[in-house]
Amino acid sequence: MARNYYENIVVELSELEWKLHSKSYKNLNTLMSMECPNGHIIEETLKKWRNKQHCPVCAEQNYLIFQVKPTIRKAGVKRVLALDDSTTTTGWAIFDDKDLIAYGEYNAPSLELIDRIMTVEDWLISMINNWNPNIIALEDIQMQKNVQLFKALAKLQGVLEICIKRKKIQYYIVHSQTWKAYCKIIGKNRTDQKKSAQLIVSKLYKIKVSKDESDAICIGKYVAEKFIKNNTMINFSQL
Repeated sequence: MARNYYENIVVELSELEWKLHSKSYKNLNTLMSMECPNGHIIEETLKKWRNKQHCPVCAEQNYLIFQVKPTIRKAGVKRVLALDDSTTTTGWAIFDDKDLIAYGEYNAPSLELIDRIMTVEDWLISMINNWNPNIIALEDIQMQKNVQLFKALAKLQGVLEICIKRKKIQYYIVHSQTWKAYCKIIGKNRTDQKKSAQLIVSKLYKIKVSKDESDAICIGKYVAEKFIKNNTMINFSQL
């Protein structure tokens, strides 16, 4: 097996938005200080981190910074549920026409991949039942250097599409570059782009949100403003 160099480990973690605080590395069983995307610092070995790639603190917390009880959708109003889908932390946002009415995060429990995907599907069904959306917007998956991550996101997207299709709800798969361009997200890398999305959401809606929530809000904003016009659905296939 090729030797794991410290610099390569830093890059490996950063691709999933983790940070390595430890300054040295000996082997896979070296206990190191790491910081998750939500800012939690944990002590973990590279071997265990590669196996789970999750933060135990996040797994025990529920990041619903802003939550309201599901409201009844008014007649004529088109409701959009937007998801920044993930097998760990899923950002979500609800728009009634072009108005943001709720947002938050769902943190999947620390389980094996297929079991986590099943919990995300169950959660989505509960969101559909509670919010009764007309449209669901999912962010399209992107090519990843981490092949296992790409495969996991592809599996999740397929499950969610089938779930939504069975519920007979209209849905859109939105490419990341599409909603980022529409919302004027800037930044050369993923970290900078997420910070840009947070700043834009803060400016537009006067709220402070997490990275996953800001992405979901931007996705919802794009779909609500581009696919809904005067409370009438646009049929893009006829344009």
